[in-house]
Amino acid sequence: IGFAAQGNFVGMPYKRVCFSPEMEWVFKGIQNEAFLGDFGFSGNGAAGFELDRTDRRLDGGEHVVFILAQSFDEGNKFMLVPEEVLTTYSNVSGCSSDQARRSDMVYFRTESGAQIFSVGSITFCRSL
Repeated sequence: IGFAAQGNFVGMPYKRVCFSPEMEWVFKGIQNEAFLGDFGFSGNGAAGFELDRTDRRLDGGEHVVFILAQSFDEGNKFMLVPEEVLTTYSNVSGCSSDQARRSDMVYFRTESGAQIFSVGSITFCRSL
């Protein structure tokens, strides 16, 4: 997961995208599973200020990464960070700028048994 976009303190909720039975435990006890973090003290949402997303080139495909939830910049309040921009018309991800300006909540295990959970945004902690 890597830094993709940045904006002011505008927050957005995550939308659950993973329905794998193996990951059901992550969402246990959450009342509204469709949207996560549609509130908070930093921009009124769990995904904001900095958006981080998955990129297979950062991992090399070594791990099975579960994308649990995503938040997209539907209001065009964020801009891609300089390291993502190739030209005014293209970016490193190869997808559209709208698709690249997102936050991914992910989970994966490493070969040594470590379990990694990343929320993909700085403002997530202000929505707990």
